[in-house]
Amino acid sequence: MKNLYINTGNTTTIFEELNSALGGTMTSTAEENKILLKSDLVKGRIKSTIFNEGACYIQFNLSFTEDVNISIESTKNTPLFFAYSGYGEIAHSFGYQNDQFKLKAGKSAVINTGGSLNTILSFKKNSRIEFSILGLATTPSNSHQTNEMRNKLRDLFVTENSNSIYKGKSNRRIIENIKKLNEISCKSTASYLAKKKLVHEILEFEIEQYTDGWVHAAEKINQFVQEKVTEVKAFIGSVFSFPTEHSAL
Repeated sequence: MKNLYINTGNTTTIFEELNSALGGTMTSTAEENKILLKSDLVKGRIKSTIFNEGACYIQFNLSFTEDVNISIESTKNTPLFFAYSGYGEIAHSFGYQNDQFKLKAGKSAVINTGGSLNTILSFKKNSRIEFSILGLATTPSNSHQTNEMRNKLRDLFVTENSNSIYKGKSNRRIIENIKKLNEISCKSTASYLAKKKLVHEILEFEIEQYTDGWVHAAEKINQFVQEKVTEVKAFIGSVFSFPTEHSAL
């Protein structure tokens, strides 16, 4: 078992620390960073795009030659992470002693790392894995629109001084946007802006499915209860209004 450590404090440094921990070769442009991995430990590539609003999108395509744990340090500046598995399986836990949650292909999770325990990502040897992470800083930015979205996400997912994970379901619109993101190579301002738009939409979809979904579920439960109450009232009414037959003596 190989244990690696990422002592990141924000979305802008996590990629550099991944490169250092995995021993890759990094190339960077104004719009995109890439890590090529051809070591005895891991083969594959990692791509990332960092946005001005404190968001980053990282795409992983990896295969390890031995079991590996990557520990990401939790600080007050650690981003809120949205994880999406495209192929294979990732195991996640807060600290080494707690239960693992397995993120399978086609599934997602929202990870709040505001507590004292590190985030542990575990990978099995000789198993190819494709997954994406969207990280969003929870501190205010200079953009009113970004702050409005960030505040909604904080209200939904962030608990101060606490770690938590929300296990998401498959969302067709998010899966489609992830696919589009992975197909775009940031070689121009236009492609960078296209990625930025897709990331913004994904965050909107996450807000929608964790708010409207709950409201919709509550409405369904309330509707079901009301229907049952109506049925019971109708049944009681029919019992008391049913004509009683008297036998002649």
